[in-house]
Amino acid sequence: MRQALAELAVEAERWEEACQLAADHPDLAETVCLPWAEWLVARGSFQEARLAYRYCSPPKLGLLLLLLLLICFVRCIGIGIL
Repeated sequence: MRQALAELAVEAERWEEACQLAADHPDLAETVCLPWAEWLVARGSFQEARLAYRYCSPPKLGLLLLLLLLICFVRCIGIGIL
């Protein structure tokens, strides 16, 4: 039941409710935090995304995220966005 509620909140992008569920039930952290972090990255909130990934992800996934962010940063510099 909790899993379904978390998935529904994530699908509807109701992050406050989803994060509250994850805080109350740590077993839902990955279900909520990974999509939330991806949502934050898509909107350019890299610092918040880094914290969300750190909260719920295994170290390898965190390293992958940092690598992806670095690649995006270098590409932005290359085309003159930053």
